[in-house]
Amino acid sequence: MPSAPAERVRETPAHLAALVPAALGHLALTGTALTASVDPVGARLDSLVFSRGDREPVEVLFRREAEPDREEDAPGSNGQWHRRYLGGWHTLVPHSGDERVVDGIAQPFHGEAAWRTWEVLSVSPASVRLGLTLDSVPIRLEREFGITGSTLVITQRVNSLGVRPQPISWAEHPAFAPPLVGPGLTVTLGDTPLPLHIPAPPAAHGAFAAYATGGRGIAELDNPEAGLRATLTWDAELFPYAFVWQEHRLSQGSPWHGHTDVLALEPSVRPYDPEDERLGPLVIQLGETVETTFALSLN
Repeated sequence: MPSAPAERVRETPAHLAALVPAALGHLALTGTALTASVDPVGARLDSLVFSRGDREPVEVLFRREAEPDREEDAPGSNGQWHRRYLGGWHTLVPHSGDERVVDGIAQPFHGEAAWRTWEVLSVSPASVRLGLTLDSVPIRLEREFGITGSTLVITQRVNSLGVRPQPISWAEHPAFAPPLVGPGLTVTLGDTPLPLHIPAPPAAHGAFAAYATGGRGIAELDNPEAGLRATLTWDAELFPYAFVWQEHRLSQGSPWHGHTDVLALEPSVRPYDPEDERLGPLVIQLGETVETTFALSLN
């Protein structure tokens, strides 16, 4: 796999600097209300800090330290993924979910793009663009992060490099943390309130559910108790499903250890379980480029 090119981390406003990670190679974006950090490994949004006027800045995304692999891990990539999982916002291409073999090619848990180091194509104070050519399928990806006011915009392009149509799967995996995630949080998908249970500590709960979007690619995460509301939007024609993963101190073993508090809301092109032997239902035609945008607004 290619090594990460040398990048520089840009300066951030003094009142936000303490909350922005200083990890080597991470790229910082700054705006009037948001400060973000992008990790070239997986083109992952590592941090998103929201500045709310006179109130303390708040980290919106779930973040954690990776754990080392263990000899007793089950073979394959599933255990490695969870031990190495850093949180944030991943893109899962050309596969999402459990590892599988398709057309004789092994696809790791949550897809090759999330494991690879992407090339940094351009950097400015409020924009970062990265690219990656996949090995497992003839696909070229470009992912661009931008900040406008209190909105983060991610634009992703998927380009076919092959000689035949290429089916893929694609999901986005933003994971949110307290104080946005807490007992006061409600999540509305389209026009439908979701039946979530988020207990106050020390009570525990965990769940995973898949929903059809009903033609509206919008989810509102509203927590009046925390004074936070996040609105996530996407193209529901391209991503007609959304998954909700919850872990609230339920899993006692590695890697969650009974103290993890996270909720992920994941737009997807397909249900969680593959529908057939193809990688996924999204077919990139010869020479075609599919471009789409995800936006996360905070207030």
